[in-house]
Amino acid sequence: MLQDLNKEYLKAIKNTSFLDKKEQIDIARIIKKNEIDLLKACIAFKDFKQELLTLEGNLKRFPGNLFRYSRLVDSNSTQEETQKVEKDFKSLFNALKKGKEKSALRCLLQVKLTSSLIAQLIAPIKEKFSAYQEHQSIIDNALKFLEAENVKELNEILSKFNDLAYKKELTQRLSIPLNRLSSYLWNVGESISFLSKLNEGGQELVSLYETIVNLEEKVESQRRLLITNNLPLVLHRAKFYKNKGLDFEDLVQEGTLGLIRAVDKYDPERDIKLNTYAQWWVELALKRAVANKSKTVRMPIHIQGMRDKIHKSYNQLSHKLGRFPSYEEISKDSGVSLENISLIGYSFLNDSEISDTIEDNLAFIEYKSLDSGDSVFNETQKSLLKDYLRTYLAYLPPRSEKILRLRYGIGEPDPMELGKLSKKLDLNLDILEGVEGKERTLKEIGELQNLSKERVKQVINKEVSNIKKDKRFLKLVEE
Repeated sequence: MLQDLNKEYLKAIKNTSFLDKKEQIDIARIIKKNEIDLLKACIAFKDFKQELLTLEGNLKRFPGNLFRYSRLVDSNSTQEETQKVEKDFKSLFNALKKGKEKSALRCLLQVKLTSSLIAQLIAPIKEKFSAYQEHQSIIDNALKFLEAENVKELNEILSKFNDLAYKKELTQRLSIPLNRLSSYLWNVGESISFLSKLNEGGQELVSLYETIVNLEEKVESQRRLLITNNLPLVLHRAKFYKNKGLDFEDLVQEGTLGLIRAVDKYDPERDIKLNTYAQWWVELALKRAVANKSKTVRMPIHIQGMRDKIHKSYNQLSHKLGRFPSYEEISKDSGVSLENISLIGYSFLNDSEISDTIEDNLAFIEYKSLDSGDSVFNETQKSLLKDYLRTYLAYLPPRSEKILRLRYGIGEPDPMELGKLSKKLDLNLDILEGVEGKERTLKEIGELQNLSKERVKQVINKEVSNIKKDKRFLKLVEE
């Protein structure tokens, strides 16, 4: 049932048409106008000003978060543009501290706050209105329950409640235990105190809240229109990240979050289409989702980006050259330095999770079996497979390469390491030299590499699993 709903949802997205550039900009300008009206309505409210001033401390502690506050700052902003926005924010904070509302409003409009920040700033006003409603409800109920005509009479009841005789009379008249009545009257007193602090501001608060709700509904309806009409962009970009560890439906959801962020940051005065601007944010959301959620161990986003470049260059060069490309060729084509390629330990294979069970039956890829008389491969295939394994091992990190060579007798071990092993195992070096090119046990490999037996097993399983999944190897085996 859920699968059918997902299909219908994706089908509906696919059939959605884009708005043209003029329509997108017009809608964004309507959103901007309503948000400006919202800021003008709130600037005189004390709680709104206090919430604005908290941004000053946040920006001092986390200056890199400026892009979260202003539409004018993103990854493409120059240093001069960023400094100008910072200067406008400082002017805003100074104007608020000096009580200059007009200057503060002018600076507020210049920094072009994001929609998410505006929603955060008006949240205290909504909370205060909710509290106002709750306290007003308590007062209204108290007037009926205590048979009082106004708040003045309620205050008289509260003041007389200290008299023991009056307490007894009131509990009998209301048929309520004394402890419950005391608690109830304390709540009534708190509500009266809250409303008295507002004085005449109660009606202003109600009026401001109604204005906020009205403008927010207009903004939200226009934002929803922009988001809905750009969902085909998300669907299109998500297709490029299929088969990377996340379901397609999850990719669409992550891409949609990026689109929502783009709509929040979109400035119509830049005179570009929203879908052009949003593509970068959608791509960023998809890349981060794949990097953060597709693997058991999270890979940093910048490392994942470099791996993608290397992977792309490797595939293009392999097809173009008809052989495995060298580090230097990949570095030149991808723009990734030789040092980073070596550090990442580049591989054209997909990452695989380390299995908990040890799969040690590797007869079909063991180097020795390629030379046996019973091999099912002809001489050409043997040669190709040998070349493949040599090349694959050459691109592994040095430790992984040595572990596989030792485990399956591929090539000859270093005589210095044989000397080290002879001391560890208390054997003559002559005896060990006679086993060059032969398979080693996990314990022997662990001694040579200063690793535990379990870690050696994990490294072997990971690389073997990668080889089994490599299309080039499978093609050689199937021929």
